[in-house]
Amino acid sequence: MKVLVGIILLVGLLVIAGLLGTLAGRDSGYVLLSYGGHEIVTSLWFALFGVIAVWLLVRLIFSLIASLFSSGQLVGRWNARRKRSGSKRQTEMGLLLMAEEEWSDARRSLLSGAAGASAPMLNFLQAALASNELGQIKRRDELLKKASDSTPGAQFAVDLAAARMQLTNSDGNEIDIAIEKLVSLRDQAPRHQIVGEFLARGYEKKGDFSALESQLGKLKRMRKEHPNDVARMETAIGRHKVLDAFAKDSDAKGAVAVWKRLDKGVRNNVAFVGDFAGTLAAAGAFTEAGEMLVDALGDDWNQTLLARYIDLPEIESHQASQAKSWLKAHAKDAGVQLLACRAAARDGNWSKALEHAQASEAASPSAAARSEIARCELAGATPDDTAAAESKEGTTDEAA
Repeated sequence: MKVLVGIILLVGLLVIAGLLGTLAGRDSGYVLLSYGGHEIVTSLWFALFGVIAVWLLVRLIFSLIASLFSSGQLVGRWNARRKRSGSKRQTEMGLLLMAEEEWSDARRSLLSGAAGASAPMLNFLQAALASNELGQIKRRDELLKKASDSTPGAQFAVDLAAARMQLTNSDGNEIDIAIEKLVSLRDQAPRHQIVGEFLARGYEKKGDFSALESQLGKLKRMRKEHPNDVARMETAIGRHKVLDAFAKDSDAKGAVAVWKRLDKGVRNNVAFVGDFAGTLAAAGAFTEAGEMLVDALGDDWNQTLLARYIDLPEIESHQASQAKSWLKAHAKDAGVQLLACRAAARDGNWSKALEHAQASEAASPSAAARSEIARCELAGATPDDTAAAESKEGTTDEAA
């Protein structure tokens, strides 16, 4: 179809050209131009072709001018693409350096890439983080302001990022500023989960356990995805309550009572129980420390807590009684066998003590068990002693 149209047009042009040629041959005509006493006479056809040539020349000039403007825009677009590409490379390099903890070089690359970045706020925030890691607080705050100014409506996100950086510092003033900022953010978005978490961390770092307990209740109602954080904070609150109760009047029984009122998950935290038992033991409250450790072991059997209980002094009678009770359920436990050994040795039943010491060594070899074995052998423990001791125990039980 296109070929046919082309042929028709070509034929038409040839016909028109022929007609024009015929007309020009018959009569060329003339055109007279007169102006200011000057006259120009030319043929009609030459004048016609001249008009066409002038029109084509004008078109060509306008086309050249348009091309110049267009090329300028092309250069501008090319230059913009070049800047964006360079900015992207600088930003990527900055992020890689951040991962390598090359804070100073990372900040330099990120700021260099911010000029042509599509989202310069991210560059400024990362550069602020680098400054925070370098301890350059004033520079960090300047970059945070640039981040806020670079993106309208980003103040909330920038303040949240700033609070996060401030919480990583140990400076009490920084923590106070972070808490104040987070309280303001919480007022703006009461159910914002990250704001709630950061605020709880702020109270924990500051040591404001009353505020932490209140915030933790709100946090637990908002989400349950971070049980480790919540458990750690609850343990910190419980430790504060117990130690505060003990510090006020050195009442060990009152402190243990406070401990017993705590949630089971907090009460059975091994590190917490161990620390508290150590505090009570250091104050000479061995009975209360033993009571607490026995309660904790009853809820969750733990070798660390058992070792602490075994090492407590001045409660040998309680330990002996407890050893007999635990042997029923934990006969293969090396610690329980060691405790039973010491109880038997205290009663002078060296052969029975030797038997328990050997059972402890067999269950889990230890210097303590070997020491007890040597002590029993030095005391001259024999099987006859064991039989005599058992007979004596039976007679005593019958008499009772």
